[in-house]
Amino acid sequence: MTPQEFDQLIRKTLVYLDFHDDDAAKSLRREWREVLARIQRLQGSSSGSD
Repeated sequence: MTPQEFDQLIRKTLVYLDFHDDDAAKSLRREWREVLARIQRLQGSSSGSD
């Protein structure tokens, strides 16, 4: 799985979780958004070192 495919999978998961309003979905949304932000930071720092 490429980084872009992984990013897209996380985004699809977030969209799916947006349709659920229970505490577990809220917690998962928050955690996946943190993971997505971390990945974007890593991609940004790695592209700057190329």
